[in-house]
Order: sequence, then structure tokens, then C-alpha cells
Amino acid sequence: MRLPTVIITMISAVFLMGATSNAKLSKDINSFSVLNLQKGETLKIAYASNGCFHSDLGVIDFSFDSVTYLKETKPLLLEQAEQLDNYFKALFNVQGTSGGCTTAETLRLTVSRDGEPTAFMSLVDDFCFSFLSSKPGEKMMSPTRLKYMLFKKEDVEQLSLKPQK
Repeated sequence: MRLPTVIITMISAVFLMGATSNAKLSKDINSFSVLNLQKGETLKIAYASNGCFHSDLGVIDFSFDSVTYLKETKPLLLEQAEQLDNYFKALFNVQGTSGGCTTAETLRLTVSRDGEPTAFMSLVDDFCFSFLSSKPGEKMMSPTRLKYMLFKKEDVEQLSLKPQK
């Protein structure tokens, strides 16, 4: 393993561990359902994504009706919440097996009630997403994909419209 990869991995681990000091480890994926969030509850997802050509860290916060990334909040649709829950359940069911993808995302899910962390769970996705299976007809979406769709896609599209020098 190259030194930059080792350093990024170590920083990612420290980053992901810091957000859940008072919470208890949960082994029940249903505890982290976006669909079941009540008023006063949040689901915080701290993620570290590493691949051949990228490295990304961040935190995405979900409430029962919104998603926040980098202090910007947007509405969360019911369909998006369902797809996130499907993704978490499918990913949970394959933990402990190797997906074989060169891109790996480590997700730290933390549920909080009135600002106090109550439960956390860590998941690893090295399945290139397409290898995860859900029930027929169910769609899935990873939190980082939703982040891109809601917060980054417009930036990328705007950059592509700028005249080239």
C-alpha cells in the first residue's frame, strides 16, 4: 500500500470515529431507516470514499424531510428516502464479504435524538454499487450518489457551460 493511501485511510478512520462518542453500537439496520426518522431525530452519515483516482471525506445529515451537506439544506423526497433505506439494507446483508471493487466507501451511520447520538453502525461498500442486490423492482441509492445529485450536479453542469480558454 502506498504511503498517501495509508495516510488517507488513517485520517478517514479518525474522522469517522469522532462523531459517535456517546452512541451505542447497533446491529439492527432498521434503526437507521431514513423513512422512520421522527421530528427531533437525525441520521448523520460520515463517509470516506477512496479509489484509484479520488479520495473524498464528508458528512451528510438527514432529517425526516431534508438532507444537509456543507451547511446547505434541500428537501428529501419520499422516493429518495426509500432508495436510501434499500441501499442500507442491501449493503448490511453483504457485510463481511469482499466486493472486489477498487473504490471503497466507509460509512458511519449515527442516529441522534434531540442532538444526542443514540446508535451507530459502520458499513463498507466495495461492491461498485451495481453488484448489490435488492428485491426485484426496488431501487437503491447510496448517500454519496444522492449528495452528488442534489448538491454537486449543478456545479459540474455549470463548469461544463463555461467557455474553454
